[in-house]
Amino acid sequence: MENLNGRTERNKSLIRDKSSYTAYLSATAIGFRKFFIEIQGSPIARPNADFSKDIRYSPILPAFLNLKNSPPYLPKSIRSVSLLFARSPYKALGLIRGQLTSKERSCVYFSEGLASIVLIDFSFDKARTLRSFCNNCPLEFWSIKDGIVDDREVQFELGKKKESNGKSLVLPSTRCPELTVYVEQIAASLASLWASYSIYIPGEKSTLKQLAVHTSNLVKLHNRVKGKTGRKNILFAIKKNAMQ
Repeated sequence: MENLNGRTERNKSLIRDKSSYTAYLSATAIGFRKFFIEIQGSPIARPNADFSKDIRYSPILPAFLNLKNSPPYLPKSIRSVSLLFARSPYKALGLIRGQLTSKERSCVYFSEGLASIVLIDFSFDKARTLRSFCNNCPLEFWSIKDGIVDDREVQFELGKKKESNGKSLVLPSTRCPELTVYVEQIAASLASLWASYSIYIPGEKSTLKQLAVHTSNLVKLHNRVKGKTGRKNILFAIKKNAMQ
C-alpha cells in the first residue's frame, strides 16, 4: 500500500497546474480586415493594437502530452494556423497521430473555442491530408506573413457536395408594409447564419430551414387574419360614413 501511494504521489508531482499548459491563440485587429496572430502564455492585449476592443482569444492546450516533459515551447512567430472542425476530436487525434512526426505533434492543440483541433505551422497540403483522416471535416487555413493574416485570403475546405435546389434555404418574404422590415431582418440573419453553418456546423442547417418555414407560415397567417379584419374594417368605415 505504501508503494502504491508513493507512485501516486510521484505521478501527481508530474502533473503541473493546467494553466502552465494552457496557451492563448490571439487575433488583434491592426487594420481593415487584417489581424495580428500570435500565441501567448497569458491573455494580455497588445499595446500597439489599432482597435483595442477588437481582440479575440482562444485558449489552446497541447493535444499530445507527455507529462514527464515540460509544456512545449510557444513559437515566437507563426507561419500558419489550420483549424479542423472535427465532430469527434478524440477519435480524429488518434487517427492523425500516426501521420505526424514527433516535432509536428508538439504543434497540435486542442481548442476551447469553435474549432476542436488547431495545427500550428502546418502547410495547407499537410492540413488537407490530415483532414482526410477526420472524415473530411471543415478546414480553415490562415496563411500568416510577418504575423499578419488578411481574412480575405483565408482558405476553406468544406468537403460537402453541392446541395440540390430541394435542400437549399428558402428565405421568407412579404409584401406587407408593416412586416417588411422585420421579415427582411430575419431573412438577412438566416442567410448569414446559413453561410457560417455551412463551414462550421453543417449539421445544424436543418434548424435554419425550419426557422425559415416557420417565419413564412407566420407571414401567411398574418395575411389571412389581416384579410378577414380588413373586410370588417371596410364595412365599418362605409357604415360610419353613411351615418354622418
